Amino acid sequence: MHRVKPFWKDEWCNNLNNYMKTYDFWEEGITEDLENDILNIKKRGFALVVDSTSNAIWMNLHIWSKIFPKRNEVIFPNWGYPAAFKACKTLGLIPVPIDMNIETLGMDVSLLKKAITNKTLAVIHVESNGVVGDPESYDAVLPSDVLFIEDSAPSILQEDAGIFGDVSMFSFSPTKPFCVGQGSVILTSNEKLYDKLKLLRHTPNYKNKDATLNFMMSPYLMALLRPQFKYRDYLFNKRTLIHIHYRRQLNIFQESKISTNNHGSIMYFANNPEKTSKALSNNNIQHRYKGYPCYDDDYTKFPVSHYIRNHMIDLPTHHELKNKDIDLICRIIKEVDK
Repeated sequence: MHRVKPFWKDEWCNNLNNYMKTYDFWEEGITEDLENDILNIKKRGFALVVDSTSNAIWMNLHIWSKIFPKRNEVIFPNWGYPAAFKACKTLGLIPVPIDMNIETLGMDVSLLKKAITNKTLAVIHVESNGVVGDPESYDAVLPSDVLFIEDSAPSILQEDAGIFGDVSMFSFSPTKPFCVGQGSVILTSNEKLYDKLKLLRHTPNYKNKDATLNFMMSPYLMALLRPQFKYRDYLFNKRTLIHIHYRRQLNIFQESKISTNNHGSIMYFANNPEKTSKALSNNNIQHRYKGYPCYDDDYTKFPVSHYIRNHMIDLPTHHELKNKDIDLICRIIKEVDK
């Protein structure tokens, strides 16, 4: 049984054929059309399609470090996909991991407040597994000139995702609700930042004094992605029903007043995670256990993030999952994780 499966319809290839005829192999027109599609879902000022969320984070940190060259510290959670960590390392910035809040799977706000210094360049909120957390609570502690990046990579189905940060992004990589293998979109209401990001994404003007690279998403992937947005309500409702069915049987991480998770991954905190993981594997049920790293291995400094990594198991969530599949998963877990 698969943990994730891309939502796909063969008819979407017709959109690729249409692109070949309509856009004459150039990316400008389809890029703008896709960006407008996304702005119809997420009401922000500007959208910029790029090749990956990892590069989206890199681009923003690169630009902000040019604006504030004396700042070199970037704060982010001690657990999660290592996009922020990789960006820091390649840009020569100092990663500052923060322990987490078990109720939101985001950073502990009290620890975040203590970590901010006059060297802080940016704070990155990571919405791991589609959990929005409580990014709004950061407003009270963040200085206005510190860049607040909301890494909403898997959270596009969550209505409150990607609307709090100075800049946010959603991914279209294999485990995401809308999937074409790779790709991302950056959202912001800051026009000056948007202009800098657009210039950095790609420019064929060799006379420009600013060195730029090419972070463009393939137009062929864009053509396959556009028709998927028509099925947002279907995926939204399907994920909701899957979460409800799991909750009837297991104590999974779920919605609270400050953290929504009706459409993200199914996350189960096991009492005996290794035994539970082995039982699932023995029954050919794909899952993720210890999939994300902790950036600092000191358990005493980061007890919550280490607990999350060592006890959380991501269970199958995909749209083809049937109630009988969920019943089987829950029965196996309840038999071994007592």
